[in-house]
Amino acid sequence: MKKETGDDKRPALSFFSPPPPPPPHLTSFHVGTGSLNAWEFAKAIAMSRRLFDIAQTMGFNPTILDIGGGFPGDARRFRGKVQTTPFPEFAQAIRWALERFFPEEGIRVIAEPGRFIASGSSILVTQVQGKRLIRNPDGTIRTVMYYMNEGAMGSFPHIEEDSLPCYPDPVESHQEERPIYSSIIWGPTCCPIDAIIEDEPHPEMYIGEWYAWRAMGAYMASTASSFNGFLIPRAIEVDSELE
Repeated sequence: MKKETGDDKRPALSFFSPPPPPPPHLTSFHVGTGSLNAWEFAKAIAMSRRLFDIAQTMGFNPTILDIGGGFPGDARRFRGKVQTTPFPEFAQAIRWALERFFPEEGIRVIAEPGRFIASGSSILVTQVQGKRLIRNPDGTIRTVMYYMNEGAMGSFPHIEEDSLPCYPDPVESHQEERPIYSSIIWGPTCCPIDAIIEDEPHPEMYIGEWYAWRAMGAYMASTASSFNGFLIPRAIEVDSELE
């Protein structure tokens, strides 16, 4: 096909040719959602320096370094202890790496701290709706299974990939007076992967009582689904933190 358009002698089909790709201007990485090792950022920044150098030998001039996200937000509790790395430790590792590997002027550094900003904005409250006791041959309780009204198909779809495990705070008081059993907390779907906590020591709970799951603002509402017809939890705004 050689149809010409106006005074332009190029074939008409050339107008439909894709433009050449733009030259690379940045290097980006993501250390992983919920990473607890601040120095993984330093290692990734060092690798980015190598990529910048390679790009420059090829005639490119990258000027942007995107260090991604993965910064933990508010602390979660697991096995009775706070499981997180303080944000200043991340800042220290990143600042050290940038000063060492990118001392030159003109490099723009950007980050994506979505989890850090959103994590503490929400507390998920769930109710115990079922309970099953697994006993040893001598009749003593070996494991307690709890079934609650929210699970891995709803507000916990990230539970398998997340390196920051969840552990609930019972809303009812006087938990220190109750016996502690190895516990499994299930969601409502009867799906074998719908286990939020497995074989963890936990104070005994009763049907109708409530759990508070803290630091659930990131990836909860955005990834929740109504699998098997279970409704997505309703959001309620409060003025003070649940204690």
